[in-house]
Amino acid sequence: MMNDKVYQASPIKQSIDKEQRLATLSTIKKSVCYTELVYQRVNKKLNDKLSISDIERMVSEILTDSATTLKQKGKNYYITNSNYFVQLVIN
Repeated sequence: MMNDKVYQASPIKQSIDKEQRLATLSTIKKSVCYTELVYQRVNKKLNDKLSISDIERMVSEILTDSATTLKQKGKNYYITNSNYFVQLVIN
């Protein structure tokens, strides 16, 4: 059975979950890698023609935004942001 972890603040354990979520997002932000295929997929999914710097800036903002939630399922992290209406999948 797959172990799913959700890193969202709950009313009871808000400080612990928030710290863990922020630490994980910070680690991901430091180690995220971009390839030409990533840029192509982002533009295709968003139906847009964003520049490389725009895509990298958007991902960076999502990873530091307080509206970002994080869920781990297997080796993948599902990062959702309600301000941008996007979900990033990081593996």
